[in-house]
Amino acid sequence: MKKIALAADDMLGLEGEMSMHFGRCPSYLVALVEEDGNIASTEVVENPLFNQHKPGEVPRFINSLEVNVIIAGGMGPKAIDMFNNF
Repeated sequence: MKKIALAADDMLGLEGEMSMHFGRCPSYLVALVEEDGNIASTEVVENPLFNQHKPGEVPRFINSLEVNVIIAGGMGPKAIDMFNNF
């Protein structure tokens, strides 16, 4: 199973809008996806760092959710490097 986080602009889950910016989104949609591609479950998690520029903190937060895939735009090179090293 994969645990996927998507940067979200709202708390609407699968019916909501995806955010164009990884660190400055208000929430993340976290989905457990089975090997066959079916979604087993979803939850919306508020971004505790919303509108705060704290380099390195959002990757640590996402990692604490035990996510192994993130889908987001606007991710800087430091965040990418951190995810590659988790």
